Amino acid sequence: TIALAAQKDPYGVTLGGILGHALCTSLAVVGGRLFASRISERTVAISGGLLFLLFAAHGVWQGASSL
Repeated sequence: TIALAAQKDPYGVTLGGILGHALCTSLAVVGGRLFASRISERTVAISGGLLFLLFAAHGVWQGASSL
């Protein structure tokens, strides 16, 4: 973003960044509200826990050298 603002109009880049962030945040809020009305909190907690364990297993398998 800094490099783009250095080459182009910094006000336009700033406005575009703000609008893009607002659009993505709004989409995440609406999507989260839809998901929250359709799935239970327990399902979210179990899914998050399983995903955490999956990433942990991947980290053990790949090892710290791949960071």
